[in-house]
Amino acid sequence: MTRNELSERLAASQEKHKDHRWLALAVIGVAQLMIILDASIVTIALPHAQKALDISDANRQWVLTSYTLAFGGLLLLGGRVADYFGRKRTFIIGLLGFGAASALGGAAQSSTWLFGARALQGAIAAHKR
Repeated sequence: MTRNELSERLAASQEKHKDHRWLALAVIGVAQLMIILDASIVTIALPHAQKALDISDANRQWVLTSYTLAFGGLLLLGGRVADYFGRKRTFIIGLLGFGAASALGGAAQSSTWLFGARALQGAIAAHKR
C-alpha cells in the first residue's frame, strides 16, 4: 500500500465519522438533560412526596443527599468501569439503569424505598458519565 492510498483511506474514514460525532453529541446532550430534568422534578415533587410518604422535615434532605453522596462517591469508579467494559456499553447500560431507578423511585411506598432508589440513581449516574 502506498502512502497516498493510506492517506485517502484515512480521509474517507474521518469523513464517515464526522456524522457520528454530531449524533454522539446529541445523545450525550439528551442524557445530560435527563439528569437535569430528574433533579428539577424531584425538587418540585419533594413537598408532595414528603406528605404522601410521611417523611419528616429532618429526613426530607436525604432524598437529595442520598443521590449526591452515591454520585460523588462512585464517579471515579464509574470512569474506571467505562474504561474496562467500554464507554458505549457502560453509557447505554447507565441510561437504562437510570430510567429504571427513576421508575423505582416514582413507585416508592415508603421513605426508605425512596432514599434507596435515589441512591441507586446516583450510583448509576456516576457510571453513566
